[in-house]
Amino acid sequence: MILNLIPLLLVAVAAYYLYKKFIAERLDSPQNNPTAKDKADKAKEKLEQKESKLQELKDIETNLADLKVVDKGGIIALTTYFTAKKGIEAFGSTPANRAEQLGIPKERLPEHRQKYLDNRKEYLNERQETHKKELDELYKKVEKLQEEKTQVAAQINETNDSQEKAKLQAQLASLENQLKDVKGQISKKEKQIANDEKAIDDLFKEISNDTSLTPEQVQKLETKRKMEETQAEIRKLELQNQKEINEKNQETLLEIERIRAEAKKVNQEKVKRMIEENNKQIVESIGEKTSKLEEQQVQIAADLKDARQKGDKRAEQIALKAMAEVNKKLGLVKGVATNLITGKDIDELAQTTDQP
Repeated sequence: MILNLIPLLLVAVAAYYLYKKFIAERLDSPQNNPTAKDKADKAKEKLEQKESKLQELKDIETNLADLKVVDKGGIIALTTYFTAKKGIEAFGSTPANRAEQLGIPKERLPEHRQKYLDNRKEYLNERQETHKKELDELYKKVEKLQEEKTQVAAQINETNDSQEKAKLQAQLASLENQLKDVKGQISKKEKQIANDEKAIDDLFKEISNDTSLTPEQVQKLETKRKMEETQAEIRKLELQNQKEINEKNQETLLEIERIRAEAKKVNQEKVKRMIEENNKQIVESIGEKTSKLEEQQVQIAADLKDARQKGDKRAEQIALKAMAEVNKKLGLVKGVATNLITGKDIDELAQTTDQP
């Protein structure tokens, strides 16, 4: 019964639009003498009519889809609007539907998304394995054609035979065409892979809004996604903290080494100052003792001269003995001065001494 009513419905729709067209033409006739405002109103009315017509056609399409009826006469009558069918269907697009178009069964969508989240690169490589193998073969073919092209070009340069050269040039042109064709295939294949990967990325970004999944599946996927994001953020913070700790430890070690070097340098300076101060005291002491001994020498020399003038042998022997004793002491004092640590010796001693 319903099938019999469809042709009548289509005829009624067509008659309705013919009548509306007739009325519109009458309104546009010169007899009506329209003003600019009237023309604008009529244009607006025509636009509204077209929109109304499109909506009615959409309603008809919906009814036909609900009834699951394919009527040859109806298809012919509706051919003019079928060009909009693709756009109409787009409004009903869901991630689950797109997944099936990409070769992912709706019931396995959560499983595929999980693999994608676990390792996107591995998932896409596995998905594109066949295409990438084909791509590798095409690249090998390009390499082989390039080698053949180089060889033929070399042969052209080497030959002087015009017929042989013409033959080789034709071969070279053929190779160039083959090369161009293979490169075109590569470009097409790479674009195909890129488009597929983009479609996969877009699909899994919108998966949480897919009403074809159960609320439990959506909640589970969303919870897992948030957990993974949190774990990734925690790992990032841990790595950052570890990096800062390592840097701080390195700074601390460098500071300790600097302090040790500074302390050693300070100790070395103290040792040097102590040695120099000690040398100064020794030199002053030697000067005092030397002066006293030299005074004693002068006095003994005078006593010795007086004893000889008097012929006092005993006094002379005492003076000579005293002179020898003074000379010995003077030699010892001057020997101490020659053995003092000075100059480079002080630096070397300070470097080997950590504590003063």
